[in-house]
Amino acid sequence: MKYIEARISVEIKKPIHFQYAPEQISSYISAAVNDSKKYDYVFSNLGRANEKGMFEYDGVIALRSFSEEFMDSAVNNLLDYENDIFKTKSIYTFNTSYQKINTLYTLNPAFVLIEENVFWTFKSSGDFGLLEKVILQDLIAKYERNFNDKIGDIESFIKILNIKNEKPFSYMYDGKKFFGYKMLINPKEDETSQKLAFVAAGCGIGHKNKEVGGGFIKILN
Repeated sequence: MKYIEARISVEIKKPIHFQYAPEQISSYISAAVNDSKKYDYVFSNLGRANEKGMFEYDGVIALRSFSEEFMDSAVNNLLDYENDIFKTKSIYTFNTSYQKINTLYTLNPAFVLIEENVFWTFKSSGDFGLLEKVILQDLIAKYERNFNDKIGDIESFIKILNIKNEKPFSYMYDGKKFFGYKMLINPKEDETSQKLAFVAAGCGIGHKNKEVGGGFIKILN
């Protein structure tokens, strides 16, 4: 198991707020890749916004996927690409191989749909058991799609789940608000749990990964 990561340096041609930047990044990536909807991938935001929450000049987007086909297409087509928001400056890629994971931290909020158009929040649910169940089901589906393999029976891959913010973050996409939380997750140490943790690192935790980079992970070991 390995995922491919591209670090894409971009010129930001006009200022953009951090809540709206992920939608623009999504458009920038999907415009460069044919049939991007059929792949699992996730991306970071542009870095650290200024005190007004704005990105103004330059940024770096981290793009990850387990699909070599997708990443090859993305890198080749983004090298000389620009639109009205971004202009590609440079790209470099590297692989991250399967490894033991002690802690997952979501740099981008994780957006978890508990039913159509309803995101898990303390207000909408507050049920941690439901939150863990939906996250697990999504990761199992991602594993099976990307590796054409069935995962073993598992009730939870999480040993400790810590939600880092009381009020949900909101990102905009297609005129709608997505509500999510930054999370610190310690996965269990058995092989199945570790595989699912690695899948989370490679293509995001929760939903809306390719729309707004939901659940983009930093591994803390």
